[in-house]
Parts: sequence; C-alpha cells; structure tokens
Amino acid sequence: MSRTDAPSESATEPLTVPRTVYGTAWRCVVTLFFALVSLGAAAWLDAQFDIDGATERGR
Repeated sequence: MSRTDAPSESATEPLTVPRTVYGTAWRCVVTLFFALVSLGAAAWLDAQFDIDGATERGR
C-alpha cells in the first residue's frame, strides 16, 4: 500500500466468537482419532500389497 492510497473501509460484520477450551479440545481429539485411524488403515493396506518387495511376508 502506498501513501497515496485511500484508507480502506472498516469491516461492518461483527467479529466471530472465539473458540472455547472445550471446543478446541474436542476438535483436537477428533483430529487425533482421524490421524490414528488413517495410519492404521495405511499400515493394513501396506501389509496387503507387496508392491516393491520392501515388506517381506513369510512365504
């Protein structure tokens, strides 16, 4: 912004209500649960497919 630009209009919308500790905690728990389920699913899929021979099964 240069010194000759007109000042911008202030926001007319009300500010949003900040999150509570409880709201932040349950979002954190849901995200952690999703990450752990995804990690487990990825490990299970890796065990199902022998793509590059990196995961040797007892044959």
